[in-house]
Amino acid sequence: MRLGLHYWTFSTPSEPTRIAPTLAETARVAEQGGFATFTVMDHWFQMEQAGSAAEPMLEAYTTLGHVAALTERMTLGVLVTGVMYRHPGLLAKTVTTLDVLSGGRARLGIGASWYEREQRGLGVPVVPVAERFERFSGGRLVEGYGLSESSPVAIANPIYGKRKAGTIGMPIPDTLARVADPSQPDRTMPAGEPGELALAGPQVMLGYWNRPDETAQVLQDGWLLTGDMAVMDEEGYFSIVDRKKDLIIAGGYNIYPREVEEVLYEHPKVLEVCVAGVPDSYRGEIVKAFVVLRSGEQATVEEIREFAKGRLAGYKVPRSVEFRDDLPKTLIGKVLRRALVEEEQARQARQTAESGAETAVRPAEQGPRTQAESRAESP
Repeated sequence: MRLGLHYWTFSTPSEPTRIAPTLAETARVAEQGGFATFTVMDHWFQMEQAGSAAEPMLEAYTTLGHVAALTERMTLGVLVTGVMYRHPGLLAKTVTTLDVLSGGRARLGIGASWYEREQRGLGVPVVPVAERFERFSGGRLVEGYGLSESSPVAIANPIYGKRKAGTIGMPIPDTLARVADPSQPDRTMPAGEPGELALAGPQVMLGYWNRPDETAQVLQDGWLLTGDMAVMDEEGYFSIVDRKKDLIIAGGYNIYPREVEEVLYEHPKVLEVCVAGVPDSYRGEIVKAFVVLRSGEQATVEEIREFAKGRLAGYKVPRSVEFRDDLPKTLIGKVLRRALVEEEQARQARQTAESGAETAVRPAEQGPRTQAESRAESP
């Protein structure tokens, strides 16, 4: 068995001159150690920096190409996310450079990460971007799925077989996948019905280090419960619907935020949007949309709701819309949906407390109520 060495970095776009020598040195270690492959997992999350980092990054990849050319034993791989949206020309140039320097043994992959699928403010759907990149590079782009707990690849579209745009494909060799009933994980949902994606295979983790309780929650009867809601079609191709923890249950209806978000992103005035379920005394939860408009644009709540009504079932249309200057995000730019829900919960708690305070103050301010007043206020 020959091993591969993987180098994972989030820093290259912002610090290319510092990272490039590290990449080259690590590649040399891989070559000297007899590794079969050296793969760079390079996440270009800081997209606004990608333009200024383009040339230094190409130099870094060129250095890697020279390293790969030193030996016929090692295949060089580069997986890039983020930059694909705005710089397909840079990627096409990178493909050519690496391929020539490594004698045809370079492989470039483009990842459409959850970050990119959620940060649709760039306004570029994944499928047209893939087609555009393939025209630039002459390569073939496939969408797949994995997570840290599956080391990480588990499902992918065939590279040379049938690809289905918008799906994550089929399980890779020696891997099993199914759609489990969220309320009864040992039951498998029929084709076309949503449920929690479950995985089994040699690449699935044994468990979380020293965290038996959390391990027991996600590993059940040999299956890894991913926390992602998915659907399998009649041909065995899987599609991700949303995260299980983000599911909105309003009046007994299941609503997936991602579906609502993708509709609202089609509105020409919307730059960013995050949809979440917020508490409601009658329905349990209601759909609320947090919207950031494009610069210079104005919109009303009714305008956004009317736009959604023409594209969604009535129970999926946001009952509440909040316009914001920005959305809370992590350091890598992913929207913090939970932070928005917590803000809403805190706001509702303040309103309840203020309402209670007003009710408590009323008798003291107005004196004792008469029996007639009490009867008049009784339901």
